Amino acid sequence: MQDKKHFHFISDFGKSELPDQSELSQITEAGERILFVLDSSVCLDIVSLVRDGQSSGADKIKIFNLIEYVQKNKIDWTPIFALIESCYDRATLVLKPDKLFDYKNKIDFAFEYPVKLLKKFQYDFGVNYKVLTQPKIEQTSIAIIINERIKIHYAALLKIYQISLTGLSRESAERNIEAFVNWMVNDLDILLGIEYRLALNIFGGDPNFRSMLKLGSSKEKCLKVCWGTAWDLFHARVSCNRDQLSSMIGGKVRPIFVTKDGRLFELLAPQIDTYFKYNSSKISISINSDYPKNYSDVFMNFLNKRMEDLRRERMHKSAEITQQKLDQIILDLEKSIN
Repeated sequence: MQDKKHFHFISDFGKSELPDQSELSQITEAGERILFVLDSSVCLDIVSLVRDGQSSGADKIKIFNLIEYVQKNKIDWTPIFALIESCYDRATLVLKPDKLFDYKNKIDFAFEYPVKLLKKFQYDFGVNYKVLTQPKIEQTSIAIIINERIKIHYAALLKIYQISLTGLSRESAERNIEAFVNWMVNDLDILLGIEYRLALNIFGGDPNFRSMLKLGSSKEKCLKVCWGTAWDLFHARVSCNRDQLSSMIGGKVRPIFVTKDGRLFELLAPQIDTYFKYNSSKISISINSDYPKNYSDVFMNFLNKRMEDLRRERMHKSAEITQQKLDQIILDLEKSIN
């Protein structure tokens, strides 16, 4: 059961707890440090708290507890990916610098201002925080992230939605998941582990994950939610990539993804027994025998073997999908959803 006093935490090995003093000492002795990577929902709550004070609808207890832990243990944090997601124009793929730095400044203020005073709302952001000159923003990064990462996740989510329209009965479950796996192999040319797990649960009869695609809603809402979930999946993947973040930060870090999204947490939470890297790919291995109710044991044994064979076959193979082909896949999928 979730601790109602804290957000959800995910590391590169799945579900995580906040390290205690003994664990923090061991991490420091190993020459590493904890890095909290904040998701967009957490960042927006912090911005709301600083901006609106007591009238904010944010979950104040969880924010205060997070900030208190950070200040007490001198933990590093970053909102970088959340800021990019929250502060760009989707039509032009241009970051909005004024909005981005307004959010960043409020988040920095929240973590740097004494938490005892923050809890009492004894602050005035306009007075207590001095804003320096805004640095220049590199605008090309947002287009690269969207074209090379977000669109892949978005396409996969649209495909899950499209298959769902054919029916989600117990009888169609095994056919549906096979259709999704075949599509990843033959059309997308990429195996996506998290999206596969999401499809496995949705087709398997678990209604809890349908909200991540807004199944049964209007087309407009479906496309909007799928785009937002694509960002969530990108953000979660990057936030748990220890090597990539260590390179970005310029030091050895152990990242912990901080989110308030319970569905996303449950999707990512299964404990990873081990993982290994090959080139730019990260392959996670988990042992799980608790499968959704719509699949038979015989089918799951077959499916697990097939997925393992596909991973081995494709381990040395780079994805070859072009931007043009990906855009066409998305266009066709969007048109097929009514």
